[in-house]
Amino acid sequence: MPQPDPTACCPDAYYCPTAGKTECPRHPGFTLYCPHPNGHIPMDRAAWHKAQERLEQRWLWDLHRQVLTSWLWDLHQQSRAPVA
Repeated sequence: MPQPDPTACCPDAYYCPTAGKTECPRHPGFTLYCPHPNGHIPMDRAAWHKAQERLEQRWLWDLHRQVLTSWLWDLHQQSRAPVA
């Protein structure tokens, strides 16, 4: 499920590759003392929305792949069933 847009309320939000998540120095609950602050990627609304769309598309492809694999397996099992 897509995450809430951190840049909607905070222009200081950034993506931390070390933590693997979006962080914001203005909000509690984030690692503020990262050993690699030079790797932080500033966030902007357009980039965030594009990343969310890619994530949603990947989830959709994964779901389709799982459904198709399951359907093909069931079809294969039915074709091997003895005919009465």
